[in-house]
Amino acid sequence: MISKLPRWVWAGAWALAFVAGIVNVVGLLGFEHQAVTHLTGTTSMLAAALAAHDGAAALHFSAIIGSFVAGTVLSLKTAVERIFREK
Repeated sequence: MISKLPRWVWAGAWALAFVAGIVNVVGLLGFEHQAVTHLTGTTSMLAAALAAHDGAAALHFSAIIGSFVAGTVLSLKTAVERIFREK
């Protein structure tokens, strides 16, 4: 077990936290004050829009969730390619 993490791990953790904060602030200010890094609220708003038959709002919240999922998949794909390229 690693008792002390390498310096690059700490730098990466700080960078990821910083970027996540920026994404959340931009999403909060740009998407009807909905946090995009925590999908529970967005999913609840999507369910409420669907229940109210509000197609525009449902499409909006679906796009937020879809963008988050697409970003996650792209990040994973990029990370996996980088890992296998280094080996």
